[in-house]
Amino acid sequence: MVWPESAVPVYLRYDPRARIFVPGLASEIGAPIFTGTNDADTLSGRSGANVADYRVYNAAYLVRPGAIADGRYAKRRLVPVAERVPFIPGAATAFFERMSSWTGQFAPGQTWPTWTVGGHRFAATICYESVFPNVSRRLVRNGAEMLLNITNDAWFGPTAAPHQHASHLSLRAVESRVSVLRAANTGISGWVDPMGRVRVATSLYTFAVVVADLPIPGIETPYTRWGNWAPFGAFILWAGLCVRNRKKGLG
Repeated sequence: MVWPESAVPVYLRYDPRARIFVPGLASEIGAPIFTGTNDADTLSGRSGANVADYRVYNAAYLVRPGAIADGRYAKRRLVPVAERVPFIPGAATAFFERMSSWTGQFAPGQTWPTWTVGGHRFAATICYESVFPNVSRRLVRNGAEMLLNITNDAWFGPTAAPHQHASHLSLRAVESRVSVLRAANTGISGWVDPMGRVRVATSLYTFAVVVADLPIPGIETPYTRWGNWAPFGAFILWAGLCVRNRKKGLG
């Protein structure tokens, strides 16, 4: 079962009620739950008595029946200003956080974890990380056979933005030939097959459950192997052909 970004609106590892409820629910339904949540690490040499003693993350965890599984994905591509004020030293961030409740100061994650469920490995991107090809590529290169995208699209409201946001997943699926499952708190939830075809897409602000049987082709694409060198090489080849054809035309 996949829940969206911010589905657990507390610190899952630290909140005593959440630590009981979510693993207990996984036991009740007999299936692991993947969910977005906040997380924090105590800074080295700090007591943990003050807010400034922690590094805070927009994170995701796999919760198996009875326990939180090892491994944490912390969002690496943070939304400027909304999640992290760029180019500002840590000591000055509190000023910006006091200016607006819309401003946060999350720390970027450092690892590329995968988890195994049912004998297959998966990984996750959070929110607009779906826009960045290199994030999905790195997760697939790290062993993910399918990808999840969990997001909180409530910020966008009933506009064209949720549709635009979801459309990027077709590109990520084709680039690495993997299925992508999307869970959004206000929609659009659904899944995209490895050919980039949208198989299921829920409406906005509609209660829905998506059940997906995700294909796993197990193909390593040129983009997965070589990254941006593949399109860059194609561009160089195209430019060379254009120059050659132009010279032939002039001759």
